[in-house]
Amino acid sequence: MNKFLLITVFTILYTSAFAANTAQFVDANGNDVSGKTVEAFVSTEENPLTQELTYVAYSNLSFKNTENEDAFVKITSNISELSNGTHQICFGSCIYHDKVGEYSQGANAVPVAANSAMPLAAEWIPADGATSGQCVVEYKAAFFSETPPFSYEYLADGPSVKVIYKFDGSGGINNLHADRKVVAESYYDLLGCQIENPNSGIYIKRMIYNDGSVKAVKVHVK
Repeated sequence: MNKFLLITVFTILYTSAFAANTAQFVDANGNDVSGKTVEAFVSTEENPLTQELTYVAYSNLSFKNTENEDAFVKITSNISELSNGTHQICFGSCIYHDKVGEYSQGANAVPVAANSAMPLAAEWIPADGATSGQCVVEYKAAFFSETPPFSYEYLADGPSVKVIYKFDGSGGINNLHADRKVVAESYYDLLGCQIENPNSGIYIKRMIYNDGSVKAVKVHVK
């Protein structure tokens, strides 16, 4: 085995080990759920524009960079089942899916700060009139290096997690979060950078509730 091949093999093994050990998918409580299957159940939310109740299931997952350096990441959504409605993910940019398939998050990798977590803001919105169903999605992370401006080279695969969004049409669902209150909130721009004092524009608002759950939504700050 020549020297070049040895170096190439070592680089691949090192990069794969680095990716596996320096990132996680975490739930609302900060638990590592990488490589696992988690369930998300539909609840009702009030549309702030129409005051109508809508059904939605939130993943409440975040991508966590546990390394001491910033990372450039892309998330792929592999939808294997979609009974009805729409799947949405806002990781850097917001993308909507209404069919099964594998979808990349876009051309640009998203910067995730060192030792921080960025919400996936992933959810399933059942179709109007639906009373049951489910959406099954596997989220896969991949690492990239950046060559300014906006050129990215693949480095290695990162962790993955499967989410089963469920809607069983249970009658008590309207009161599922009746006593839930927001205890902390933060804002991110569409590139995933946290913003302390957001000006006018579109942002991802991340809210933490008193029951430990997390919700991330796209908002327009005027």
